[in-house]
Amino acid sequence: MRKRSMIREAINRILWGEREPKQFSLIVRDRYSPTGIVEIPFTQVEGVDGSWVYLREGQIPLHRILRIVRSDGITVWDRYSELL
Repeated sequence: MRKRSMIREAINRILWGEREPKQFSLIVRDRYSPTGIVEIPFTQVEGVDGSWVYLREGQIPLHRILRIVRSDGITVWDRYSELL
């Protein structure tokens, strides 16, 4: 459960903190994409709760988020190393 709260904290920090959301993207596991991974601009993110990230068009389960990256390519959160 701690990993989910860390994802939530990272997303909320970008949405409501001092950072500019348009500089970030979510890297998400997607079974319908030919590569299995899609990048979603943070400008599409409207909110997050204990299980979901809510987008302007739809929602994503938290367990599908692999990374949060800045526009310069720097990873600010990673599922496997939990950087932040």
